[in-house]
Amino acid sequence: MTRQEEFRRRAAEALAKPGIRNALGRFGTAYRLARAEALAVLDYEGHRAKLRASKEEAIERLPELAIQFIEAARKAGAVVYEANTADQACAYIGNLAKERGVRLVMKSKSMVSEEIELNHYLEKLGIHALEADCGEWIIQQAGERPSHSVMPAIHLSKEEVAAIYTKALGRPIPPDIPFMVSTLRQELRGKFVEAGMGFSGANLAVAETGTIVIVTNEGNGRLVTTLPPIHVALLGYDKIVPTFDGVAHQLKILAKAATAQGLTVYTTFITGKVDASALPRPAGFKGLTQPELHIVLLDNGRMAMRNDPEFREALYCIRCAACANVCPTYRVIGGHVFGHIYTAVIGTVITPFHHGWDAAAVPQEACLLCRACFDACPSKIDLPRMVLAVRERLEERKPTKGIRAFFLNHILPNPPLFRMALRLLALGQTPFAQDGRIRSLPGPLKRLTGNRILPALPLRRLRDLIGEKTSAQGERKATAIFFGSCLQDFMFPEIGQAVVKVLAHHGVEVRFPKAQSCCGLPPYYEGHHEAAKRMAKQLVEVLDAEPSDYIISATPPCGIAIKQYLPKLLKGDPLEMKAKAISEKCFEFSEFLVKVLRLGDGRGEMPEGERTPLTYHDSCSGFRGLRIYDAPRRLLKTLRRYELREMDEIGECCGFGGHFTFDYPDVAGHVLDRKIATIERTGARVLALDSPGCMLQIRGGLEQQGSPIQVKHIAQLLAEEL
Repeated sequence: MTRQEEFRRRAAEALAKPGIRNALGRFGTAYRLARAEALAVLDYEGHRAKLRASKEEAIERLPELAIQFIEAARKAGAVVYEANTADQACAYIGNLAKERGVRLVMKSKSMVSEEIELNHYLEKLGIHALEADCGEWIIQQAGERPSHSVMPAIHLSKEEVAAIYTKALGRPIPPDIPFMVSTLRQELRGKFVEAGMGFSGANLAVAETGTIVIVTNEGNGRLVTTLPPIHVALLGYDKIVPTFDGVAHQLKILAKAATAQGLTVYTTFITGKVDASALPRPAGFKGLTQPELHIVLLDNGRMAMRNDPEFREALYCIRCAACANVCPTYRVIGGHVFGHIYTAVIGTVITPFHHGWDAAAVPQEACLLCRACFDACPSKIDLPRMVLAVRERLEERKPTKGIRAFFLNHILPNPPLFRMALRLLALGQTPFAQDGRIRSLPGPLKRLTGNRILPALPLRRLRDLIGEKTSAQGERKATAIFFGSCLQDFMFPEIGQAVVKVLAHHGVEVRFPKAQSCCGLPPYYEGHHEAAKRMAKQLVEVLDAEPSDYIISATPPCGIAIKQYLPKLLKGDPLEMKAKAISEKCFEFSEFLVKVLRLGDGRGEMPEGERTPLTYHDSCSGFRGLRIYDAPRRLLKTLRRYELREMDEIGECCGFGGHFTFDYPDVAGHVLDRKIATIERTGARVLALDSPGCMLQIRGGLEQQGSPIQVKHIAQLLAEEL
């Protein structure tokens, strides 16, 4: 079974449980609003920069800081053990528990203990490890893994939780949240005194003092670290910071990013063992009369991550889980599909180092590369870049085979062959196309039209409809090569025609090299970097063949390919300098009109009452990849016939994601449903957008639902205005 097939299977299981997406969908909406309010009291970007710098310093100095922390912790009275692997960490904790006659371990929340599967290890030794965190206790009783690194049971409804309580406690428990929390508190309170060992993780460790810092919202963290005679703290080396300044940088932003709180309820600093020697010892305990603190420092791939330039910045993570909270696919399928043990996008990039590349292969399929995680990450970790690195390494380790790989490696990089394949596809669609639309497909292809109507491929492509040169109207202000993109050339030629019309009207001589083909993004995004490199060379040769002042794209993903990936793919190649020059003169359509041609000011006379309500969808590539926000809005506000109404969820993904919408249409369809609901709340009758991919996705979904909302590229609206 391929990783795509396995992901489909897992996703189908999650989609069959609507409670998951209902719970995560409600949370996602509430989180977005609450987080914005919580961060409003901060200079968010300023604090992000400070946190990033603090983490960069700590990881750079990690070997030295680890030695300093160990010496300081031992001086304060702690026993410190360094574990290279998960097995070593489990063995140390298990042996310690057996030597001391521990029968019960009370645990505060710790994802690192999930990483090493400590509970299972202890249970095999006959030692009961009981979770004291409410969410972790629920998950433990359900026999599941956490679906979220901060809120482990977020995917469950209160009714499902009540059923778990009822089964675990052997008596009926109603689905009343305050009652369930109170009940668990009463059930667990006596256990802390019975336990021979208390176990915790740690959010931070201070090298200069040997202090560990634990951040929780429940009192169990303080109970497990004080009442049992032994406290074991398990933490990764990446938690070490040089001084308390690093602690301050994290605490100011951690709770706000994680749970939209000003500060968590309990922030605990522990230097040495808390003196609880007066407390009675549990039956059978063989420990010393004085309390003990054991700190287990875990590597388990962290140093390998630090030494890998592609993945080092993953260690800057502070485990706020904001990347999960804003992820469109996570909100549909949850962390049990989008994750191994660590969930969502950060889980995808650290799993290979903790649990091997095979464990990361299926979860990474869930990433749409929408870049929402990057904007939400308080440490400014470029998670999308590392997802691409994961895909490249997976492809290197185990190259994919079959039609898909053949297409990406052999057909797409061969322009004549690619054009022939599309021509055959256009002819082959005839039995299924009606009025320019494909409403249903047979057999296994039927899933592609389950959530949307597809556009039929026109027999006349953009390259058939425009010449290689279109003269400027009036005085020529500039010359520009128009990169048409596959979707405009072969699916939406009307967009390309509108682009050329608008540019020529405003004094731009437009050149359209007929030799141009795909920008190379599909193989690059799927880890086929050699194919992407070949296509990058072809692209540079085509775009450099004749002089021009600018290169214009009206497809933001292609703009990213030209502006950002061309120089990277051709680094060290003889074409590198040409690639850089091309990237520097490439503009997205709306950006070019505003920044270069100075359009976007003023508005024609027309009574307010006659304007048609219009809303604008930002593509992920334009909004986050190219940082284009103001330009399209300025242009839309010049349209005399329309009134712009903003969505209440600006920048939310539509679920297209290139190949994602075709590989996983069911998952993409649920992401699309959320976007359509957002559009409809504006009351707009027209949707403007900047990406043909988003047009394929959103227009198809609106048509499938029978919506009267028209969908147009911004170039089409501007052309109509002329």
